[in-house]
Amino acid sequence: MRTTIDLPDALYREAKATAASRGLKLKDFFTAALRAALHPTSTPTQAGMSPEEIHRQRMAEHFLRMDEARTQQEPVGPLDRDSLHERHA
Repeated sequence: MRTTIDLPDALYREAKATAASRGLKLKDFFTAALRAALHPTSTPTQAGMSPEEIHRQRMAEHFLRMDEARTQQEPVGPLDRDSLHERHA
């Protein structure tokens, strides 16, 4: 099925880059992420998925967990040049 959704530009770019870095089509990445969000307690085999779909879902779940962890971190305020250099050194 084909549909249209509106996404924030930054979210779309992040999802597209993540899908590409994992060797997934954006469509497959979104499908797996949506399945993981709709059925967080079911296992891939319970959903009757193919091995390829299971792999895609696991990759999407991993991405979602990383994103949740990132958004729960304390926000960082403005940094001066020296503090920024120390953070990334």
